[in-house]
Amino acid sequence: MKIHYFQRYHGKENVDTSNAMLMLSRLYNYSSDKFYTMLNNLILRENDTPEISFDLQVVGNGSTPDAIISQKSFKIVVETKLDNHFRIEQLMSHLNQFGKEDIPDGYKWMRAIVVGTTLQDNLDLKLYYDKSERGYSEHGYIGLYKDKAVKAVGKLEKTILAVQGNGEIVFVPENGASISQDEKNRIQEAIRRSYNYGYNLENIEHRYFIVEKFIPVDFKKTSKNAIQKSKLFNLAEMFGYKEMPDIELIAKDLDGRKWEEF
Repeated sequence: MKIHYFQRYHGKENVDTSNAMLMLSRLYNYSSDKFYTMLNNLILRENDTPEISFDLQVVGNGSTPDAIISQKSFKIVVETKLDNHFRIEQLMSHLNQFGKEDIPDGYKWMRAIVVGTTLQDNLDLKLYYDKSERGYSEHGYIGLYKDKAVKAVGKLEKTILAVQGNGEIVFVPENGASISQDEKNRIQEAIRRSYNYGYNLENIEHRYFIVEKFIPVDFKKTSKNAIQKSKLFNLAEMFGYKEMPDIELIAKDLDGRKWEEF
């Protein structure tokens, strides 16, 4: 059931949930930036800017949670209690509400990621990093975003987990990938430079998104409000690619264009 201004429930828990969801949906409609900032401060690990959905009493596989806030890249399942008597069995049943959130043909998508102060390091070391606990949607390209524009684009080659263990950095390539000595050196240099920004990449496991190279572009967002964390672009759909071309052509097609053209 969708959110309504006028209460349609009588049970106390359902009334409280409905009122809370109405408040959140109104906040989102008033200012999506304020909504995402609130979620980031509370619970979100990864967020994007597509349309969001607020639903009540969604019947799932074996359970009906009180509310669900969802969009393509994330889903928050809500169970309301007036006290602290949550039941593990019920919460475990709610996990069935989570399906596979991968994007179809993810290799065609560019993920524009806010990089801020690390932009030059990302360019120098040909990688981007984030805490390993943070989820992400499948993508084939990385766009480095700063000051309301994608500044560089690179083709994603592999992801590698790294953290210090027993006095040395332990590297774990994902999805059956291998790792070269050059990639190890680049990750170790990223860890060393991170202390300039107060980050702790050495003792907290991070995921490193490795590219062969980043190519400078100027792909601007001209509408108001910067993105909070990341945004996905379907490059094949944007430029009519039947097959994904070399990164040089993708960079050329992006350069000088505006987000609002697509």
